[in-house]
Amino acid sequence: MLVPAASPVRALAELRGRRVAFTKGSSAHLFVVLALATAGMSLSDISPAYLSPADAAAAFANGSLDAWAIWDPFLAIAQETQGARLILDGRAVAPTSGFFMAARTFAEGSPRVLAALLDALAGEAVWANAHHAEAGQIIQAATGLPGDIVDTALRRGPLAVVPVSDAVIRTQQANADTFRRLGVVPAAVDVRAAAWTGWTPAAAVLR
Repeated sequence: MLVPAASPVRALAELRGRRVAFTKGSSAHLFVVLALATAGMSLSDISPAYLSPADAAAAFANGSLDAWAIWDPFLAIAQETQGARLILDGRAVAPTSGFFMAARTFAEGSPRVLAALLDALAGEAVWANAHHAEAGQIIQAATGLPGDIVDTALRRGPLAVVPVSDAVIRTQQANADTFRRLGVVPAAVDVRAAAWTGWTPAAAVLR
């Protein structure tokens, strides 16, 4: 959760009545909901601004937002270029995972192919963690982002490609239930039924 460098806001409770931006239905949306709950607040206590990352970046830069919940590289860009100040780290409130999506027919019909692909991706993550500079150069070339922004984002945590665990499924189910309660998703979601758990990484790729 970022606030402008000159903002008087120092704590989450001080966002009451203020304009806070995040992307609707995203991990940032969930983070805002859960973070506010820790302060005994809800979305009704702030003025939500449902904006895409690009639109929120422009609004934050021109001073029309009081706070912004966002992820890297937008987080690193705002910190590096505007001196934006972090008032709360999402990892302390709503840790999230990224997911690879596959058609069910492919996952169930070609499990060996999918497992081989995931082994390759897991191996690349291990390599990137051991070759930080080289990985940064690859990402910079692919995205066009400045090297210092890529470096900052990479240093926030190691890369990893791992199987979907029971703990992750439970967390995602709680997240889905929260979004259902808020009306963000139109129907109940069964996360376990949607998860493919047929991959056990080859021992060699994790070394």
